[in-house]
Amino acid sequence: MARRTIHVARWQQWSEQEARDVLDRQSQSGLSLAAFADSIGCSVSRIQYWRHKLRALQRATTDAFVAVRVRPSHAIKLTVDSVVIGLPDDTPPERVADIVVAIAHGTRSC
Repeated sequence: MARRTIHVARWQQWSEQEARDVLDRQSQSGLSLAAFADSIGCSVSRIQYWRHKLRALQRATTDAFVAVRVRPSHAIKLTVDSVVIGLPDDTPPERVADIVVAIAHGTRSC
């Protein structure tokens, strides 16, 4: 496996990917955090900052809410006198309202 060299300038801000690369290299190096930071010419606090930031980003990603659509388990049933009208549970509320108004006004198609 080819070894990549990471050049770190003290004044340059790391991108997220650069920070991930540095943290990967540190974990594989076998060096203490202080020795590794010294070997690439940066501060221990910079590496600790990025370790904390990337962990927080990971937690935010895994703790995110996911939108779900909850559907009723039963179809809609309207009962008028002895007649039961069954509608699919995904019937739009406007359609249900139209049916109720039609029943209330005594509209019949027979």
